[in-house]
Amino acid sequence: DKAMRIVQGARRCLEDEYARHVRNRLQLHPQGELTQQLVEMYGQREATGLHTQHPVWSSIYYAMRCGKYDLAAKCAKENPGVVPTVLQEELSNYAKATCRQTREASNNLKTEWRGGKAASSDPYEVAVYSILIGTKEGHSRMGDVIRVGQDFLWIMLCLVKTVDHGPDTAAEPHRSLKYLHTELAEHQVNLRGSEDRLLWFKSLLYTGQFGPALAHLMTEIHGFQVEAVHFAIALHSHKILEEAEPGDSLLKDGKVNLTMIVHEYTKYLTTSDPKDAVAYLQLLRNDKVMSDCLAKLAVDSSLQQELFPVGKNGQAREGCVAALLGARALTIAAAAADRAHDQGKYPEMVHLALAAVELSKEFDREDRQRDRTTVYVERILVRVNDLLAGVLRVSSPNRFEYRDGLAGKINDVFMEL
Repeated sequence: DKAMRIVQGARRCLEDEYARHVRNRLQLHPQGELTQQLVEMYGQREATGLHTQHPVWSSIYYAMRCGKYDLAAKCAKENPGVVPTVLQEELSNYAKATCRQTREASNNLKTEWRGGKAASSDPYEVAVYSILIGTKEGHSRMGDVIRVGQDFLWIMLCLVKTVDHGPDTAAEPHRSLKYLHTELAEHQVNLRGSEDRLLWFKSLLYTGQFGPALAHLMTEIHGFQVEAVHFAIALHSHKILEEAEPGDSLLKDGKVNLTMIVHEYTKYLTTSDPKDAVAYLQLLRNDKVMSDCLAKLAVDSSLQQELFPVGKNGQAREGCVAALLGARALTIAAAAADRAHDQGKYPEMVHLALAAVELSKEFDREDRQRDRTTVYVERILVRVNDLLAGVLRVSSPNRFEYRDGLAGKINDVFMEL
């Protein structure tokens, strides 16, 4: 159901896009080489003075292409000498249908198509029948209709009836979304080479191939990296792409490593002001991604004093994380200390441990939630204890010596805890 809703939405997007294109042409070239039906669509026939007679079938087709199905039905009804009654009725019902994708054409229309309309030399007539019936037959004669990649994509989307091959599409496999994926792959070179740099991305997006669409936007279209980040956030927030495992690549098996994508972006924000990165992460309203990204950023020694500052005497000062996030800063500092320990970055781990200890004291007084903060302090205590054991050596039964200068700092943290 979700995939078919995506197909319907994609079809409407292409129709709206084409309608905007028509409106722009009417505004730029009111006396230019425009067909009458486009003018009539927007009620400008009298204003432009275009009164030439144009073929009915192209009028019907372009009305459908713009999503104006009621106008297409009206045009058909006003031309009974050209348009058969059965097609007039079909267009009228098609215009009223709530879901055009799954609507079946009448047997009478199919009979008329097989009775001679399939051999019509008018590409617009062939296109109208093909869309209403849902057939690929006659597509080779649509040269004047399928002029750009968007036209091809729209007509193919009009044919989609179901997601996968099944009983409903046994006799017409081209009506499945799975078939369209294969068809698009075969035309990939042409779609990628379009003047519209985003056409291949749209083709993937409009057919429900979200992972490949995101990958293409991130890696192959220059200048859209920021949009790719927010596209990934949108897909994840709408549960279209699931969260990948922490160690996975950016995209794997239809899942997205959102933390990695957002972290790479926020690293650039920190170059101007780390406060911008923290404020941006707040806007995401995704606590897990925000916490994970800040923990990753905090392990970077060049950012620690801005995010979680610690004075020379070991006393933590309010950094931009605590200033903007309040008590949540403690959770992030503790997680960052864990991460630094796991990566073998012990000076950074000591810094973050000191910051977490001071934050726990501050927010214990403020929130009176000692049970919560004790968990983080105890976890840091275990980490520091492990480190302290690793840098001490026994020189005699009653004498301990530090192996390096770091041990002194670690011991200070241990005593503070």
